[in-house]
Amino acid sequence: MMIEDKELREIFNAETQEHIQNIEEGLLRLEKGPEDMKGLMEGLFREAHSLKGSARQLGVNKMELLGHTLEDMLNAAKRGVRSLTPDMINGIYRCLDAIKELLQEATTGKASSVNVSLIIAELKASKGDKATEPCPVIQQAAQVEGPPKCQLPPPTRDDEIAAAPPTPAPIEEISPATVQKAKEADKPDDNPQEAERAAPQEQEYPAMMQEGKKFTIDTIRVEAYRLDALMLHIGELLVMKNRINQRLNDIEETVHVWNTKLSKELSAKVGMDTHEGHELDKHVGMFTGNLNNLKGALYEDDARLTFISKEIEERARSLMLLPLSNVFNPFKRMVRDLANQKSKEIDFVIDGGETKAEKRILEEMKDPLMHIIRNSIDHGIETPDERLIRGKSRTGTITVKAYKKASNILIEIIDDGRGLNIEKIKETAIKNKLASVETLSVMPLTELYNFIFMPGFTTSPIITDISGRGVGMDVVKTALARLKGTIAVDSLPTQGCKITINLPVTISTTRVFIVKAAGRTYALPIDFVKTTFMAPLADIYNVDGQKTMTYDNTPMSVVYVADILELKGGNGNNKADKKSLAEKLPCIVFTLDGDNFGVMVDTLVDEQEIVVKSYGGILKSVRNVIGSTILGTGEVCMVLNPQDILKTIKTKGFTSASLQKVEAQERPYAVLVAEDSITTRTQMKRILEGAGYEVTVSVDGMDALRKLELAQFDAVVSDVQMPNMDGLTLTETIRKNKKYKELPVILVTTLSSEEDMKRGAEVGANAYMSKPAFDRQVFLDTLKRLI
Repeated sequence: MMIEDKELREIFNAETQEHIQNIEEGLLRLEKGPEDMKGLMEGLFREAHSLKGSARQLGVNKMELLGHTLEDMLNAAKRGVRSLTPDMINGIYRCLDAIKELLQEATTGKASSVNVSLIIAELKASKGDKATEPCPVIQQAAQVEGPPKCQLPPPTRDDEIAAAPPTPAPIEEISPATVQKAKEADKPDDNPQEAERAAPQEQEYPAMMQEGKKFTIDTIRVEAYRLDALMLHIGELLVMKNRINQRLNDIEETVHVWNTKLSKELSAKVGMDTHEGHELDKHVGMFTGNLNNLKGALYEDDARLTFISKEIEERARSLMLLPLSNVFNPFKRMVRDLANQKSKEIDFVIDGGETKAEKRILEEMKDPLMHIIRNSIDHGIETPDERLIRGKSRTGTITVKAYKKASNILIEIIDDGRGLNIEKIKETAIKNKLASVETLSVMPLTELYNFIFMPGFTTSPIITDISGRGVGMDVVKTALARLKGTIAVDSLPTQGCKITINLPVTISTTRVFIVKAAGRTYALPIDFVKTTFMAPLADIYNVDGQKTMTYDNTPMSVVYVADILELKGGNGNNKADKKSLAEKLPCIVFTLDGDNFGVMVDTLVDEQEIVVKSYGGILKSVRNVIGSTILGTGEVCMVLNPQDILKTIKTKGFTSASLQKVEAQERPYAVLVAEDSITTRTQMKRILEGAGYEVTVSVDGMDALRKLELAQFDAVVSDVQMPNMDGLTLTETIRKNKKYKELPVILVTTLSSEEDMKRGAEVGANAYMSKPAFDRQVFLDTLKRLI
């Protein structure tokens, strides 16, 4: 039977899952012997009662009967007339599993195979059902003031549990009479405490509806897909915001051209001494005023939009951040069941479950964490006898720890078991022909550990349902690559193993370098970027057919973007005057899995925060590409995948044909413009690009210095009066660096006195041009002569 009403169905599903999880967590605490036994039993009883009540309200009869039986058993244990033995707790777990199946039936319509009468018979036949004396632990809790300590007997192995006695034949349907009988039995007994418990629940609704009472709703339930849709639209809002900024630049330029040129030329042609001239002048003035007002209004709207969109984005992201306990807590039951199955004693500890991450990260990390924990149970933690021989306690410990560090989240999975068997890893690597004996003998431990993440790699001598199939850890690596995360392994033989996962808090947006290569624009995520520098092409040499250069005293593979993407036509274009030989190219150094590799581009344009649009269908598996984004100019830009680039570089026989040692390609001259005024900055950029130069803009001297370190430039054009660092200080700083001793610097400013020009010459400027007397052709001729 499926619940008809969609809204009620969704609410019932979420509420029931919450009750089940709370009961499971309570049982796990119960097995460890908590101090507040009485409070814990009260909580378990309330959860079972609420679960039963919800099922009754919506007519889910089978679940109601199981919930009623569960409530009765917990009530008896709470009152001390029934013992909660390990056998009994196992029976409750089986009852909860049956309720989960019935929940799926009620919410999806998919029929379950649950036999309710059989489950109830097993529960009542479990050991401890016929206890006539109150449970000592509960009795102590009732008599002794203050929370008593309790230690339940150790869990019993499944093969030691006595078989249940014959049970009645299964029933297919629950009759209305049976349901009514269960409802009658649900009435509170003569126990005063039970009466007190029931009373408030029956009075709560009428009291709430009394006249004069203010009714407020503090929380609401929202389906996850609605939040996902919200984040998608916020991503579109960010794209539109970037496009509006670009439009404002266009408007700035239009207004500037009209004010400085077109309006004056138009008035001059008509003549001001005629009636038509006076009329035209009046209309031109009116149009100019309206245009300037429109520009000002648009800037105000843009500022307001920026503020609102930022607020919406931050608040929506906070809604999508959920505690990691949502992922961690369900593992408690899994660890308990697998420990019993493997005849091991394991204490599962969670630390930092309140740490928050984006919803998608939680969803994607469930399976990887499950694989790691299962491996710790199967391969890591020893049997009690083996641990005692090694001088350890009988009970092993698996700790899952999470904490936030800067903008990332670290998750550590630590066990105090055997640790990784290095010799077995080497044997398996040799057997699978992954490395030679000689290579393995000199390989660092960190690289040896990485073998466990390779597909099909396993040191287990036998395949089980828990591990040994050679799948699992490679799934972990793949999932982390999708989430832009990393993983590291540290192990000590016989002492244990620690696996550290590094994840971003959010992956809705990502910061990238915008680069140009082969005449096209690309984005490279900066998550794994170690550094950037200008790489001399003369320093590139071949090692086994792979282009290589020495970085940090170590050989490092380098590759040109166009070769990775198999683009034709090289990396030059015919936009402007070119040098006969490009001596250096920007090199972005990535660090992944302990490997450094360089990606070389023609120009490092900018650093931006973007929304990545992933590909679907047949494009989903395209190598070296994550997806696309839309830049502020409206250009569609591909976002490259550093993990795939590393795999491509490691492919045997791959070579970067464009990075030849002595056959470097030509490139257009690159100019760095430093200007705080958006109007002047836009105009300068257009002038230079119209003349064929490749232009990078910066908003002040500090920004210019940063970009000067990231790319190679043939000249710097700078304003003088700028915030943070003015043009004179910028020029002086440039000249102090031997690397930029010959770099041409042109100062373009409104400060045109002799003293100002003298100061410009003193700090090392090659040219000093005044904005009031600015002449486009003179400026271009000066730049061409200096370069």
